[in-house]
Parts: sequence; structure tokens; C-alpha cells
Amino acid sequence: MKMKLWHWVVALVVGVPIVMMLTASPAPDIPQTAIDMATSTIMMDPQVVDATVVVDGRDVGLAIVVRRSTSPEYGRQLADNYARLLSGQASFYSDDKRLKEGPSRDYLGSLWDHYDLRVVVAFDADNVLVQGAKARTAAAIRW
Repeated sequence: MKMKLWHWVVALVVGVPIVMMLTASPAPDIPQTAIDMATSTIMMDPQVVDATVVVDGRDVGLAIVVRRSTSPEYGRQLADNYARLLSGQASFYSDDKRLKEGPSRDYLGSLWDHYDLRVVVAFDADNVLVQGAKARTAAAIRW
């Protein structure tokens, strides 16, 4: 029996993502020391009330609670700094060669080549100041 063209198309559309998912290497571990150091450093900013990192598979969430006097522009700067701090600390404390490139002026660091980023800067649980996201394939955080 000869397969029709649409059978091949469906097989490729369904099969390729499944094969890629099964053969993808796991993300490098983020050392707890890197998380603790990045969090304690961002907490030194006088506008920051609290900060945390949540790692769930290949997704990393950064949450920063700030004072009400914080502007949206400064909130975005804090979030960018937190992402860079975590990437830099991960490159320093990790033995994994995939994390060895730290952040630079135009690059958030190799950590974000392996994890998707979601960041929220808020006054409290009900009042979000800014939020953004960065996919592994993206170059920067989208606000």
C-alpha cells in the first residue's frame, strides 16, 4: 500500500518534535550556591524587599518584590540584573562546561541558553510592576 503525501507530512509534523524531545540532553543543574549568592546580592538593593528563584525543569522563574517608589524602568533593570547575577554565579560555581560563559553587555550568559526565563517584579502578590520572559532561543528578555 502506497502512503499518501499527507500521511508523510503528518508523520513528520508529529514525529520530529517527539524525537527531538526524547534525544535532547537534560539542562545543566543550577548550583544552589549560585541561587543563594544571586539572591543575596540583589537583596542589597534598597528598593528590593524580597527575591526568589524557582527552577521547574527547563523553566526558571525570578520574582522580585520592590518598594512602591520603584519605577517600571528600574524594575526592568533589577530583573535584568538578577538574571545576569544568576547566570554569572552559575558560571562560577558550576563544574558543567555548558555554563562557563558568563554574562556580557549584549549577552545574558550561557545559563539562559539552557533555560527559559520568566521574571516578575511586583509590589505585592496582586500588583505587578513589570514582567518579562526569555525563551532559550531568544537574545533578550521581552517585556
